[in-house]
Amino acid sequence: MNTPSLHRTVRIHATPQFDQLEHGCNSHAGQPYSEGICTYFEFDVSCAGPCDPESGFVESIYSIDGAVRSLIVPRICQVMAQGEITPPRSLMPELFALVEEQLTSTLESLTWRLTPFYSITRHRNSMDTVTLCRSYTFSSSHRLHNAEFGDAENERIYGKCSWPSGHGHNYIMEVSLEVPPHGTLEQCFGIDEIDSIVHEQVVDQFDHRYLNLDTESFKNTTPTLENITFECHRLLQDHFNDERGRLRSVRVYETERTWCEFPSQGMLNESRGRS
Repeated sequence: MNTPSLHRTVRIHATPQFDQLEHGCNSHAGQPYSEGICTYFEFDVSCAGPCDPESGFVESIYSIDGAVRSLIVPRICQVMAQGEITPPRSLMPELFALVEEQLTSTLESLTWRLTPFYSITRHRNSMDTVTLCRSYTFSSSHRLHNAEFGDAENERIYGKCSWPSGHGHNYIMEVSLEVPPHGTLEQCFGIDEIDSIVHEQVVDQFDHRYLNLDTESFKNTTPTLENITFECHRLLQDHFNDERGRLRSVRVYETERTWCEFPSQGMLNESRGRS
């Protein structure tokens, strides 16, 4: 039996005045919407299951859209109207349950994108935590060169990336932590503390550096994208490894078309299956 997964992004607006939101057509820009000042969010819904023999759907996208818009939007607006600081992570178990009840397929994950650089995910295979993801950038130059090979062999393996003068990239690094959904900042890593650790351990070490010569990490290791990703994970793993939060994965984009993640999603899923 085929059991594919379906992914749907639902774009919404939220405001403390829920009754002022307008419900228009299924706009690419998101709805419900507001004519006034509001907050824009995205929810990524991932569900899986066999295709319905009549419709061919895993799940109707209209059902997914409806669940987010009719259940999640008013709940977020209600919290905003309370005027209190509420960690978004604390809402994720409730929001996951609200969407799950409306779907006929299996809800695998729900991601709340609060900004382009900050998201929170609730995974079915990790229901005692939520995944907090933050994005960072650093600009570095490197040369892909193995000293054991001659120039011709290096160019055969690495192409123009082996040229002596090196070249640079604007890297984007996504750091994902598994954190408890509830609790105070003393019981969970806060955004400021996460940013401080990542900057001290990775960004400040790599930004505006020639990785081959200016860092200890790559003096004896070729700074390929894969090795950069491994090293970022190594530098961070001991700092996010307690009950307040644990490092789930590190993903590094060299370009918009090329990125590396460690551990891989397959490794993470295998780990969850054994636990």
